[in-house]
Amino acid sequence: MKPFLSAKKICKAFNHPTTVEVLKAISLDVYPGESVAIMGASGEGKSTLLQILGTLEAPTSGELFIAGKSVSTHASPTLRNKHIGFVFQGFNLLDDYSVLQNVMMPALIAGESIHKNGAAHVRASALLEKVGLTPRAHFATKLLSGGEKQRVALARALCNDPEILLADEPSGNLDHETSSRIHELLLHSVKELNKSLIVVTHDKALAELCDRKLILCDGHLIEG
Repeated sequence: MKPFLSAKKICKAFNHPTTVEVLKAISLDVYPGESVAIMGASGEGKSTLLQILGTLEAPTSGELFIAGKSVSTHASPTLRNKHIGFVFQGFNLLDDYSVLQNVMMPALIAGESIHKNGAAHVRASALLEKVGLTPRAHFATKLLSGGEKQRVALARALCNDPEILLADEPSGNLDHETSSRIHELLLHSVKELNKSLIVVTHDKALAELCDRKLILCDGHLIEG
């Protein structure tokens, strides 16, 4: 089996005000159906690494391959929108739009019709049912609880049927009970839909649910 995501000797340095090397020759392969947790102390560069793996930020050096394609030679936005779904700690939802509209947003960005009974509308409605939010479909997202917003964010991440999900502290703003429900929903969705998952987290309970646990320390990624 070939890895869906493959990072080869990824380095990242910031040069202002002084040069700081955050990531040092990091290599990582993630396979279909695999969940990987990345842990480490604050300031180690976990979110920076996730941004690079998600093609949102360029490495200083190294190579990244998504679905066998080099990010350096293919359009990053195209690869990102087709193959990657994001779940952020801060939800990143559009508060004045409805729950359903938020879930369909990746399809809209991809140029797909979001009219009622269209493919994107049908997918989004099915995902809202999966995360238990069908009764909230036409609510403005600003009216939802934190846990509900994160469930919307997960449904949105899955809208374009990406092969890989990248999650940055997906339960960091939630209470323990709500966090546990989000963890179960996230991992269940990954296994049921055969997605790959890379999650950055401080939560040991979430890391233990993943197939692999890695530690980012002093710029290096090591087995946990």
